[in-house]
Amino acid sequence: MTRLKKPSPSIPSLLALIEQEQKPPFLHFEHIETRSSKDEPIVQLADLFAGFARFSREKGKRYWSWLKTEETKCQPSLFLIEDNNSGEISKADKARFSLLREFDNFCKKRKLGVSLKEKKYLWTPNPENPVNFWSYEPQHEMDKAPTRLAGNRLNQL
Repeated sequence: MTRLKKPSPSIPSLLALIEQEQKPPFLHFEHIETRSSKDEPIVQLADLFAGFARFSREKGKRYWSWLKTEETKCQPSLFLIEDNNSGEISKADKARFSLLREFDNFCKKRKLGVSLKEKKYLWTPNPENPVNFWSYEPQHEMDKAPTRLAGNRLNQL
């Protein structure tokens, strides 16, 4: 209740720094350049993981039905069962399913924490694991995912 002036904080606030168009000391922005994956092996790996994530998301349920038929293919059955899935799955998808199965087995052997079975697509329950598959999920009804516009710019709706 005194009229003494309160000391101002020694570190400026984040909003004050933004208003002054200065970078806060703890924020550091890196410049990212577009690279061709044919020249950069690490970009090839990123493309591979992105392809795994998208493919498993789009065709995960089909993958599990294919996997069940593959596992029982070598077992003789007592009754003649029609294979309805064989005509629907393309050769390319069969090759991708096989690769996805190998990747899933690789992750399980090395205990990387990647799950394919629970949600029927690749995801990582614990984001601190070395391999992290994370899918965007809205947190609120007004929450929208970024969408791609012409010119490859992202726009937050």
